[in-house]
Amino acid sequence: MNTEIVVALIAAFAVVAAGVPAALIQLARAENRDDHALVSDILERIDDHLDEIEDAVDDVKQTLVEHIDDPDAHG
Repeated sequence: MNTEIVVALIAAFAVVAAGVPAALIQLARAENRDDHALVSDILERIDDHLDEIEDAVDDVKQTLVEHIDDPDAHG
């Protein structure tokens, strides 16, 4: 083999060796971005439900306080 062919083969190998990991990193980054968006959405929905639960607990608390403070409620 002459030198030009060897150099061309080494260059081609270097391009592939650098390009494959770079492509895989880009795929991993895109997947990571999508995963973060999904988790963020789920956490937002959980937060909304926690607000609803907190409101329900406050309603029950208020009802109990009104019942305890109502002198006619205790016989």
